[in-house]
This record gives sequence, C-alpha cells and structure tokens, in this order.
Amino acid sequence: MRKPLTLGELKQTEWASPARIGRTVKSELRENLICLLENGVHLSLVSLAPGLPETALFGVATEVVVTVFLLLYVIAGLYQQAGTTDTLRMRELHG
Repeated sequence: MRKPLTLGELKQTEWASPARIGRTVKSELRENLICLLENGVHLSLVSLAPGLPETALFGVATEVVVTVFLLLYVIAGLYQQAGTTDTLRMRELHG
C-alpha cells in the first residue's frame, strides 16, 4: 500500500473514517502509549536475557501487571464518565 502524499489522498484512506476523526489527541496518545508499553516489555526481555527460561515467566508476570493497570485505568475513566461501574446500570446507557 502506498502512503498518501497529500492531505486529499489522506482523506480518502481509512485514516479519515468517522471513528478516527472523532478521537481526541489525548485518546490517540493513550492508544499509542499502550502499544509502546506492550511491545517494549517483550523486546526488552528478549534483548536482556534471551537464553534464560525465567524470561518467559517474567514476561507473563509483566504482561499481567500491565493488563491489570490498564483495566483499572479504563474502569476509573468509566466511573468518572458514568458515575458507576455497575454493569446492570450500564445497560441502560445503550442506545
């Protein structure tokens, strides 16, 4: 796939979809940071100790910690926006 060279070409790609246009800079940065964290953990473990079996165990443990942190972050944002984390009450917010 060829990269767009002009703004007009960029607007004709998937990057100009309504879902992407509505995102804020903060949400875009958050998504990019999450990807960097996920990829950086694995790359640093492989480069530091590629032959150690403990590396895999440490990688799994690190992945769990990062995942729990991100879920807590999402839940905190949900609570801040909706005022609750009760899934039964969340169903009322749907369409």
